[in-house]
Amino acid sequence: MVKQIIRVPGKEHLSEYLDYIQSQFPTGSFVLNKKLTGCGATTMVLKNSWPIILCSPRSELNHCKANAPEFIGRVHEFRPCDDRNTSVFELQERMMEYIRKTDLGNPFTGYAPKIIVTYDSFKHVVQRLAEEGILDQFHIVVDEFQTLFTDAAFKGDVEMEFLYNLGFTDQVMYLSATPFMENYLYQLPQFANLPYVELEWPKEAYHTANIQK
Repeated sequence: MVKQIIRVPGKEHLSEYLDYIQSQFPTGSFVLNKKLTGCGATTMVLKNSWPIILCSPRSELNHCKANAPEFIGRVHEFRPCDDRNTSVFELQERMMEYIRKTDLGNPFTGYAPKIIVTYDSFKHVVQRLAEEGILDQFHIVVDEFQTLFTDAAFKGDVEMEFLYNLGFTDQVMYLSATPFMENYLYQLPQFANLPYVELEWPKEAYHTANIQK
């Protein structure tokens, strides 16, 4: 695992330095230790020009993000409905209706598709995008990816299925602010050869959040 340091030029949210930060990212899949919680890493990827599938372990977090004022109408949450009569196919259709309104379906919209989904529903997104022949246009962001290990004790089948469905692409950002993960990743074949990117924040940012020092 090759370690790379990216120095954040200020203490503001990462979306303020979007072009600079992304220009430093390695090509292909990589692990990103943001070190600073609440630094706006997911906001950054939801604001950039890449088609994104943002995967999260918690549906509540997804719902809050998708309904933030700056993202309403521009981000699609793939979320199973409380109404049990709503099928997976209907949810996939709603997703495709959204995608057709983005620059994948209409180059004049000015914004890329952003799909937010939980780990366990990711397979349904992958299936439909593959059928449409557009799956390879998306970057995948796995938020809080340390939960793949911490949650495995009580829903290991979900985590393994999720990792299996990630196998279609080499464009995955594994995102976390959990420092101990680095020690384990070297021992796991799926992550051992990935670039490990660590953000280095200026000292003046230390008092604003819980930074790993």
